[in-house]
Amino acid sequence: MSEILTDSKLGSRFVILNRAKALNSLTLPMIHDIAKNLHEWERSESCNNIVIKSSNPKFYCAGGDVVSAAKKAAEKDSSVINYFRDEYSLNHALATVKKPTVAIISGVTMGGGVGISIHAPFRVATENTLLAMPETLIGFFPDVGASFYLPRLGFELGTYLGLTGYRLKGRDAFYAGFATHYVPLERIPLLEARLQELNTSDLDATNAAIEEYVDEPEESFSYSLAPYMKSIKRCFRYNTVEEIIEALKQEKTHTEWANTTIETLNSMSPSSLKITLELLRRGQTMSISECFEMESQLAAKVTASHDFLEGISELLIKKTKQPKWKPASIGDLSKAQVIAEYFSNPIPEAQIKFTNTIDYKSYPNSRFALPTDEDVRRAVIGEDKRSGGSALSSGEIVEQFVNWYNHKVGVREKVRHILDTNTVISSSSGDLGTVSWVEE
Repeated sequence: MSEILTDSKLGSRFVILNRAKALNSLTLPMIHDIAKNLHEWERSESCNNIVIKSSNPKFYCAGGDVVSAAKKAAEKDSSVINYFRDEYSLNHALATVKKPTVAIISGVTMGGGVGISIHAPFRVATENTLLAMPETLIGFFPDVGASFYLPRLGFELGTYLGLTGYRLKGRDAFYAGFATHYVPLERIPLLEARLQELNTSDLDATNAAIEEYVDEPEESFSYSLAPYMKSIKRCFRYNTVEEIIEALKQEKTHTEWANTTIETLNSMSPSSLKITLELLRRGQTMSISECFEMESQLAAKVTASHDFLEGISELLIKKTKQPKWKPASIGDLSKAQVIAEYFSNPIPEAQIKFTNTIDYKSYPNSRFALPTDEDVRRAVIGEDKRSGGSALSSGEIVEQFVNWYNHKVGVREKVRHILDTNTVISSSSGDLGTVSWVEE
């Protein structure tokens, strides 16, 4: 049976991932099939939207086929470079697609699965969603555009997720910014039918259609990382892994969380941690095309490294869960060594052949997701021109965002939480209750 199924229903075109035995891990033929269909449907006048989904709601896509990649790398087969190069080309095509594209990320969504969803204008999570970027555990690095999207999640959340591989479940993916909408699984067939009925390829019309099926507002903010966001910002703001671990050791507010996080980091490949942090810091100021190019060069080098082959062998093939990393300690690898070995001397074969020349430094369709901490900060300090530059109370700021986002479910809860944890009532506000942003 084909690993990629396609379907056409009225104005919708479907890519259906169908490699069940491998949890839809992406092979190179699957990557090429998806890219081919995206290209064809972009040009089709009868296609109003594109839906990417799995044939099984328990898993969307568990990642790239890294086991095959490791076997090829061990055999010195240079075609492993082609795999990652073409995967990132597909990710870029998805990031620049003009037709409304909806990724239904129900079930396990990891690594390469994030790559064929996060860049789409619309990403729908369900209660089954389990999302993570666990690459540092296998001697690799968060790729598929992670150097672009993780730094843009706001306030070091992406750094934390990229280094630790923390798993986001259900609504977590929505609150963190990976999903633009949260729709209960039982409503997905209704959502798909609604998308098929649309007679327009307008993005706002597509967004409105999805919003009809989102879950009701929560009585309380259930985001699992909400209690730790200030600690994440405080500890993961540094530019070396050593400083991050030291900050975690000094963490006083959430000591148990900090100790668990240190244990997690100590189980990861030291090389992967250092490569990942350098990658994320560089990606903050790079365009999306530049990020994919950087990752393609990294993939060509990291797949030939000891830790990648060791991680795949011991964790995914032999499943001993006892990889022997080289170097074994983060102190044995300097930043200069990381740059010289992995971020220098480009490999010509790894240069990506993008399908178009579109490029940008911020997602053009970010308005469909929830606001980030940075969005709220800019409103509080008056940098967002929509707020008029006046000092406002917490309640007034919440209502502004609710109106700006057209009463989108989740906005009120998230913005209120961000304000509660990052602002204080200004001493000069009198009875107005205006708030000021607190920088640590």
